[in-house]
Amino acid sequence: MGGETSSNQPESAPTGALTSKDVEAKLNRADIILTRGGGLSSYVIRRFTQSYWNHAALVFVLSDKASGSEQPQGYQSTFILEAEPQGVDAHPIDKYLYNEHQDMVILRFPDSALPADCRVDFLRRVRGFALEEIDAVYSYSTLLRVAEKILGPLGWILKPVIRAARVVGSFNRKKAINAFVCSGVVQYAYYRACRRADPDDGTRWDAFFEDEKNLENLIVSPDIRAAVDHQALLRTIRERLELTTPADFSRAVGDNRLECVAERIKGVWQTQLTRP
Repeated sequence: MGGETSSNQPESAPTGALTSKDVEAKLNRADIILTRGGGLSSYVIRRFTQSYWNHAALVFVLSDKASGSEQPQGYQSTFILEAEPQGVDAHPIDKYLYNEHQDMVILRFPDSALPADCRVDFLRRVRGFALEEIDAVYSYSTLLRVAEKILGPLGWILKPVIRAARVVGSFNRKKAINAFVCSGVVQYAYYRACRRADPDDGTRWDAFFEDEKNLENLIVSPDIRAAVDHQALLRTIRERLELTTPADFSRAVGDNRLECVAERIKGVWQTQLTRP
């Protein structure tokens, strides 16, 4: 969803407060980033979802400095994956992290939500499935479906527009699998990682996910979580996952499904979420 940077003016950070460098050192691969943009589309998304946030991204690779690895990988920048109107692509995190005017929050699934014996491998799969969507076009029809869902009984007003957007999108897709909005990429990647190479054979990547409660812990929207049939084909489930919004991620902190690593509002970092 809208990924413009915010125009909020930074406030002076108190002595001893977190800095952006401190926060970069806290980052993990596959962390979830929410930001607040200043454009019209960003405002509309926030208005529809009644949230402070309108854009989501996934931490893809850490810089050598941020990872603290004794075996450098040769990355001088930390990169994120995000879906913007130009499509899904990778960008240095600096556009958000070191822009003190940019409000943002970093979220993470707790250790209890991931298989303990292969957590690193699982997060590698998450990033891999998000990476597969590079060049996938931004889905305006999905964005309209999100609005339709939020409007409830009045959602019928958007149905003709949604149908038209799907027709136009079918001529413009670079990926055969799907097209996404920003938060849909992140949610899909986490759920897809729970399944094996053939997503429709019904088997799970790890025995941890044979328990459907563990699958549900990785779906941040309560409405989507309640509607998903985990035995269904992935393409059917995907249609629901695509409707995930940045608001679903921020509100999942209140449900203890996600943890807040750090939040920056008006230039000041803190370690708790204050803007759902």
